[in-house]
Amino acid sequence: MEQKQGALQYTERMGSPTYPLRAPALQALEPMPLEKLGFLLVLFLTVAEFSRFLDLHFASLHLPGIAQGLALAIMLMTGAFLRASRSRIAACMILLSVWMIVCIPTSFWRGGSLQIVTQHWSKSMMNFLLLLTLIVTVQQCRKVFYMIAVGMTLGCLLVLAGGQTVTDRLVSAMGTYRNSNSLALALLIAMPCVIFAMKTAGAGIVRKTVCMGCLGLMTISLLKTGSREALIALTAVGILLFIEGSLQQKLQLIVAALVLCATFLVAVPHELKVRYATIFSSGTEDARTAAEASLAVSANDSTDDRKNLLKDAIVIALHHPVFGVGAGNFAPYKVHTAHDAGQRANWNGTHNTYAEFLSEEGFPGAAIFIAALVLAFKETNGLYRGAKKLKSREGSELTKLAFTWLCVLTEFAVVIFFMHGAYDYNVAVVMGISAALAAAGKLELTRLQEREREVVVQPAFSPTAVRRRLRTPTVV
Repeated sequence: MEQKQGALQYTERMGSPTYPLRAPALQALEPMPLEKLGFLLVLFLTVAEFSRFLDLHFASLHLPGIAQGLALAIMLMTGAFLRASRSRIAACMILLSVWMIVCIPTSFWRGGSLQIVTQHWSKSMMNFLLLLTLIVTVQQCRKVFYMIAVGMTLGCLLVLAGGQTVTDRLVSAMGTYRNSNSLALALLIAMPCVIFAMKTAGAGIVRKTVCMGCLGLMTISLLKTGSREALIALTAVGILLFIEGSLQQKLQLIVAALVLCATFLVAVPHELKVRYATIFSSGTEDARTAAEASLAVSANDSTDDRKNLLKDAIVIALHHPVFGVGAGNFAPYKVHTAHDAGQRANWNGTHNTYAEFLSEEGFPGAAIFIAALVLAFKETNGLYRGAKKLKSREGSELTKLAFTWLCVLTEFAVVIFFMHGAYDYNVAVVMGISAALAAAGKLELTRLQEREREVVVQPAFSPTAVRRRLRTPTVV
């Protein structure tokens, strides 16, 4: 023991450490108690927004508005809003908000644009900031995913139990989900979160069984919405899964596709099958009755209308390339110009979120939104690629978390090409969680990388090292 201590003192005196060192691992960020309360309010808002339960019950209490106000106060009191200054996605969203305000004076209908910005977009931006600033850790991101799954499961039950069918498409009796495409988009966001809850480490047989039931419920509801863009989005995610998955995961994907096809054949009415067939053909040849033929014609007319609306949006953008016609002014402007030309026009939106930004906020507004979406993809994909290289269990969980949101972003990017909702909650929730996950995930990724990284140095009492030191004369 004395010889070892003497050798250690001698080698330390020579100025070279000879014992193994490990870089200190970064500590996970711990939110303050008040921020934890704000996060609980975020969870409540997430469940409320996805379930739409409060649209049907207790609407007079304005509980989401109260929770949002309290969460906003906590964000301001704790200084959590300063985190937005470090997010590139937040910079794009804030710049987009400023640009909308700049476009109001030049809008076709200034009062309408002011109302859209102050009453709709402002609420969406508030939700975006709450998600970004009050979701601090990866564990909190995981809980938000769980609450999205819980909220949408409740929403499915409410729609299936008390909803109705309009032109054979499943919708809610009232509220946001009265639009079948909005219901389909919410389901697409929630379904990867359910799969994530089922695949996380420690998920027992009970949780997996419940998740399978929830996923089946959502799948049936999605197919009954008759949303053709939803099937296209599922196909895009399937391609992504097939490219990134292992051989076992590819086989699981094939089995899942077969189950989906079987569910489609069993659970979907023939009228909706005719509607879905219009993705590939006119669909009229598959119609058995006059009503089904009429439904196919209506679906084809809808496709033609969307193409014409896209062309109109591009024409409007070319005439108003900088400021557009103002937020929410596509339909009023289109009707006004058609009236001046002695024509009739329907009061329809763009049915394309990209075209909505392009025509109403000009090329700069569309470019800012696309930049935010590209950044969301880039940062989520970067987190996924980095976490995939880790060997720890935590790294595996981070990989699943990032890939889940990558699937959500893929579905979102596809669906908004076929529906307009530039100022709605869906844009806020997707961008907000993307920014929060990027910030929390980057910190967690760095922490896990530091923990796995070792400093390669000479062993403490290597005989070769000790002999080399002893042979070297000490200069006095």
